[in-house]
Amino acid sequence: MDRAAAPEELAGSLLLLASRASSYMTGSVLRVDGGYAYRGIECDE
Repeated sequence: MDRAAAPEELAGSLLLLASRASSYMTGSVLRVDGGYAYRGIECDE
């Protein structure tokens, strides 16, 4: 997305991690980076 996230774009993820809804999550990576991790990776479809 070539931009930094606005605070309201992060709110959902942060609320999930701070709530009981995430009580069964372990060893997970929750990427909230606007696709930065996949930048430059081509998919063959």
